[in-house]
Amino acid sequence: MMSTYRTLTKDETKQLADSIIAACATKGVSANKLAKQAGVSQPMLHRIMHRRIKKMTPNIERLLIYIRIDSSRDELTTLADLNGVMTDYLAAGGTVGELQAIIVACTHARQIGIGGEPR
Repeated sequence: MMSTYRTLTKDETKQLADSIIAACATKGVSANKLAKQAGVSQPMLHRIMHRRIKKMTPNIERLLIYIRIDSSRDELTTLADLNGVMTDYLAAGGTVGELQAIIVACTHARQIGIGGEPR
């Protein structure tokens, strides 16, 4: 069974590109490093940055989720804070599958020593 991906509007494509550029600037990292941290391919990230995407894919969703979680990491001080963020995300329409994708991306980043102690 083939998955159906939602077509993006020009405004959504621009917002995605702006989100990537802002995340790189905020974190002080290159696009290549951001792609590694999020566990997505560098070519895909560059296509997003240059607005050469047409569909929302699971990898793009995973990248956006990683950016959202990573940008709020400094604000989270307790497990209750993290639980609140996850609950808010689900209440806003996020899915458990997306949260699992974030966990996988963050675990991958940690395993290769990005954003925390290496294993």
